[in-house]
Amino acid sequence: METFDALPIAALVDNKILAVHGGISPELQNIQAINRIDRFKEIPRMGLFTDLMWSDPVENETGQLDEVFAKNVKRSCSFL
Repeated sequence: METFDALPIAALVDNKILAVHGGISPELQNIQAINRIDRFKEIPRMGLFTDLMWSDPVENETGQLDEVFAKNVKRSCSFL
């Protein structure tokens, strides 16, 4: 777990592509917000850190929603 806790939360590839474990968050206003996250703690049940780790893609034929973010009821946290 200590090794996992030391891994980066996100990476910016070629200053164009944001790569994260889960997905984006309605709380993400800028890249600097990711740098302010205390990575060396348990992932909380809500917030930017949680969303970056546990957001999921939409599971339908189009991969789209009518809204920008929808609650992720499958995980009971984060967003689609």
